[in-house]
Amino acid sequence: MPSGTFVRHLVITVGGNAGALAIFAILLRHGLTTNVSLAVIYGIGYVVSFVLQRHWNWRSSGNFYSQALGYLVVYAAFLFVNTAAIRACSGLCINAVLLQAVLVCALTPLMHFTLGRVVFWSSR
Repeated sequence: MPSGTFVRHLVITVGGNAGALAIFAILLRHGLTTNVSLAVIYGIGYVVSFVLQRHWNWRSSGNFYSQALGYLVVYAAFLFVNTAAIRACSGLCINAVLLQAVLVCALTPLMHFTLGRVVFWSSR
């Protein structure tokens, strides 16, 4: 594994998620539903994160299309888990943006790093 991989992963993940949270809040404020807002930020995040993780973090030269597909599966799983958690907590009157921040800052980076390692590192 390249030196500094986890640190670069955190920079990409935390920086990207901070931007995503800002976009998420703006979309919600302009009347989009939680699901639509999440789909928009995940679509943008997929492209940006895939490119940065593949080239800068993992320095992978494996098959682009198989990695893109594997990364898409990882992203779809995160979209499902985050959306389900936010919808469940919305019924409990817990702030969706606050919950997203907790998921993004605590849980997602560790799971994402582990799955990214499988997608990029194992296909070198």
